[in-house]
Amino acid sequence: MSTRRTELKVGLFMFSCLVLAVWLSFMFSETKLGFGKDTYALKMKIDNAGTLVEDAKVMMAGVKIGQVESIKLSPDGKSAVIILHIYEGQKLYKNDRFTINTVGFMGDQFVAVTASETGKRGERLEPGK
Repeated sequence: MSTRRTELKVGLFMFSCLVLAVWLSFMFSETKLGFGKDTYALKMKIDNAGTLVEDAKVMMAGVKIGQVESIKLSPDGKSAVIILHIYEGQKLYKNDRFTINTVGFMGDQFVAVTASETGKRGERLEPGK
């Protein structure tokens, strides 16, 4: 076998390994570079956002159902407006309770969603509201 042909095979092998490594890093990280799940946006208004950060998890019954997109001061300056991105297929209702909880040794905060205990959960929340 010629040296040139061996070099070509090694080069193709290395290129394939590099492409595989990049693909795996995107799949196992929490980046949204075209590989993320489809989401819809919800607005949450709260008196105090605490130390909640962007990209924090939104959890319901211990399951991640979305993440925090942005946290901004409301126009009146008295509260915070948090934009949540909820995964498609996750149904949330007006009577569900949204709170900011803390988890872990470092006190990482996340948005917790609790289903209404009354049996009637109200109307379904529409995207952007």
